[in-house]
Amino acid sequence: MRVRRNRPEIDPERQPRSPGESAWAALPLSGQLLRFPPGAVLYRQGDPVDCLYLIRSGAVKLKRSEGSDCETTFALRLPNSLLAMASAILETPHPDTAVALGWCEVHRVSLVSFRERCHENALFARAVEQALAAGEQEQVVRVSRSGLDALTRLIRLLRDLAELCGTSHSDGGVRLGVRLTQADLGELIGTSREHVNRLLMDLGRRGVVRRKDGWLVVRVASRRS
Repeated sequence: MRVRRNRPEIDPERQPRSPGESAWAALPLSGQLLRFPPGAVLYRQGDPVDCLYLIRSGAVKLKRSEGSDCETTFALRLPNSLLAMASAILETPHPDTAVALGWCEVHRVSLVSFRERCHENALFARAVEQALAAGEQEQVVRVSRSGLDALTRLIRLLRDLAELCGTSHSDGGVRLGVRLTQADLGELIGTSREHVNRLLMDLGRRGVVRRKDGWLVVRVASRRS
């Protein structure tokens, strides 16, 4: 089935915004900024929590295995995300595996220091409570595959990334704040790299998506009246 050419690609009701200042300024960070290469595993599902990670740049994909050898990517965590916070509070093992998507930089936060800061700093404790109550939604892109065609899944992913980590580009578009290959996009929306290539070419012909210096730039339509 051919897609109608007047179909809106990026939801005009949602405007891009940058992450802004992190809520975790009071975190007891280690002095060393750790840099992980693409595909590096920060922790694995079922491992005990011995530290937390604050993402400074890049992105981390969360994968989960439901009793089989097949892992499913279900979310992306972006800069200013604090990984493993719920498990650190609840004292439970990691419910997922965290894998670097491209190069990413993180600060390591010791579990003991994190818990001490929760007890000693009321503002910090409140920020933790709010994040947990919201289901750690801040700086999270949820990956949805059920009931949607590949084009819609791709559009939603690009829209969410533009909103959460996009920056304004000189041509009026929004540059996504993480570098994504076609293989990355295919994994996130549950399709092949070749199919993503065709979808991006189609969106490119419509002027919705283009690649500039290795970054994806998307056009966000003006807000509806």
